Amino acid sequence: MDTTEVSENASKVERNVQILENKNKMSECASPSQGKVSKETHDGQNMGVVDTELEIKTDKNNLSPDKNDSLISFANDKEDKREDTVIAVNKVQNDSDLEESPFPSVVDRYFTRLYKVNLPSGTLNYEDFKTTRNDVRILWHSNKICLVTLAPSHPAFSPDKTISEVSFKVTLKCDRSNNKVSGKRKRGAQWLNPESPLCIVTLSDGEKYTVHSGIRGNLIEVNENLLKYPELLKEKPETNGYIAVVMIKLQERERLTNNLLSESQYEEYLKKIKNEL
Repeated sequence: MDTTEVSENASKVERNVQILENKNKMSECASPSQGKVSKETHDGQNMGVVDTELEIKTDKNNLSPDKNDSLISFANDKEDKREDTVIAVNKVQNDSDLEESPFPSVVDRYFTRLYKVNLPSGTLNYEDFKTTRNDVRILWHSNKICLVTLAPSHPAFSPDKTISEVSFKVTLKCDRSNNKVSGKRKRGAQWLNPESPLCIVTLSDGEKYTVHSGIRGNLIEVNENLLKYPELLKEKPETNGYIAVVMIKLQERERLTNNLLSESQYEEYLKKIKNEL
């Protein structure tokens, strides 16, 4: 055997020894409970590569008791913070717990607040002031959609009264909850005039009020959640407590808005109520 063959054999033996040593090291670092060891081929040699998950688990197992306690404490603190976050989110979702936000609400950004007061007549004579206080607020959106809800001046908002029932059966033959619409043209929608009744509200003292539409248009839907949770009408009038969705005719927009009170006009009306009633 010449010198070249001896040198090549020696190199092969060295490589095999190195591979065996790498395998032994991997078997010492890894056990079946810690995960699998992956192998990669690199420069013609098999080299052991320990998975990231294996390294993390090995490091955790080699931690001192003090470090283990710190890790457990950190995990518990993180879980406590997560629970606190969930509680805070739930609290924000409850309007009654909200402090006044510096940012405008969805209603402030996308709707205009208008009012129809003294329904069903809907007219006011300030010389001989009389009002039923059967007032509604119209949340007017630019896309012809309006939300009808109670105005703050309605008797249902009296602090000593609660709302015990809301019914959409306004006459023996007319139930607003039976309103069915279809298609882009909203076929089948019930037609409303400002004096058309939308629902009947019963207060805790037995008093009943017929709430009127306050606006002319097609009835798209009524809020059937009020049947089960009538207090929403008072607690969240601009959101979950709306009464109905009405779609106006675009060509009537200007005429309809002229027949409603703006916020500044409504403020004057409130002052008149306070002074005269």
